[in-house]
Amino acid sequence: MCLYWNNGFNKIESISLLEEVIDNVYYKKKIRKMIENIKSGQTLGDSFNESHIFDETFCRMIMLGENNN
Repeated sequence: MCLYWNNGFNKIESISLLEEVIDNVYYKKKIRKMIENIKSGQTLGDSFNESHIFDETFCRMIMLGENNN
């Protein structure tokens, strides 16, 4: 996802591309929910954390990055 952001894709586009390469229906639903949350104004870190599919440490790193921007 970081590579996409660095190449001009926005957050939602990057996460949507992630959804396209995953075959698991459960994870696709979780990622779609993350996208909906971000579109409704939730932070990326909170959305990742609520999905419960990413490691807590990874979610904290995302939150730290958002807070430093």
